[in-house]
Amino acid sequence: MKLDVLILYLAVLTSCSDKKRDCEVDKISLIQEYSTANKTITLNKIEQGAFGESINLKICDENNSIIEEINIRGEDSQPKLDSVFGKNLYISYRYPSSIHEEGVIFEIPFNNVVLGDGLFNKDVLKFKYFFSGIYVKEM
Repeated sequence: MKLDVLILYLAVLTSCSDKKRDCEVDKISLIQEYSTANKTITLNKIEQGAFGESINLKICDENNSIIEEINIRGEDSQPKLDSVFGKNLYISYRYPSSIHEEGVIFEIPFNNVVLGDGLFNKDVLKFKYFFSGIYVKEM
């Protein structure tokens, strides 16, 4: 009897999907939420103590299941998802500068922005990420 109850309990536990919880939006740390017809992309701050701040970028489908999740740099400037075209995501950073002309746009290499698993396993990512920087007047 106890074994049957334990098996039933384990079956219920393992059959519950945690995917919806994984795609819940944390409004406290939310930087940006971007929606397309069949995807929602969120950017959330992650505090990392001595390493500064990084950003969690999460792509969820219309069923609220995670398609892909990566971490990107966020300590010097916060990223902004500018657009999504198919499986291409275009993300920009604004950098204050007193020596560069305002509005100058430059490419930021993938390896300079992506952190952790996304960087080490970039060949298996489902999406392509394009990063750019833009200089703005220093405040």
